[in-house]
Amino acid sequence: MLTLEKSLKVQAGIIAEEVRRLEAAGRALRQVFGQLEKGKKADFNKVITIIKEIQMDEEKKKNWAERFFTPEEMAEFKEVGKGYTPAQMESYQKKWAALIEEVKSHLGTDPAGPVGQELARRWQALFNEAYGGHPNLKKRIGEAYRSGAMPAEYQTFGPEVWEFISRAISSLGKKNK
Repeated sequence: MLTLEKSLKVQAGIIAEEVRRLEAAGRALRQVFGQLEKGKKADFNKVITIIKEIQMDEEKKKNWAERFFTPEEMAEFKEVGKGYTPAQMESYQKKWAALIEEVKSHLGTDPAGPVGQELARRWQALFNEAYGGHPNLKKRIGEAYRSGAMPAEYQTFGPEVWEFISRAISSLGKKNK
């Protein structure tokens, strides 16, 4: 199981890499701007390269799922999605948002305690509502969160929620044996 410390380390590494990339783009843009301020011609090839790099990174973020999941898994996700109308999907997403907020409000409690166990049961039930018949997808979604493959802006909760709910589910599993 991934600990909170390991998860935070992965996230910190992702953020550090993004900072390095943006700083490099910023330096290059300032160089071009400095050339223009001095009345020199700008190196438009450099400008185009900077713009392409920024756009490419944005595309990478948008397409992270295609890079992480196999084509078969992506097809399986589409099949799961076909089982929901837009209104049902919106309702499902609202249930997740409410549950995540509830977990956040109980992070200071014992995951093995009654509140943590009830949250774990509800988490599993909601996860199973969409992915119950897709054990591989359930596993891979967890891997995407734990590994940091999912860009931070697409994550609906942070590592502290993942750590709490993982411990609560683990404890629930032990109690059910």
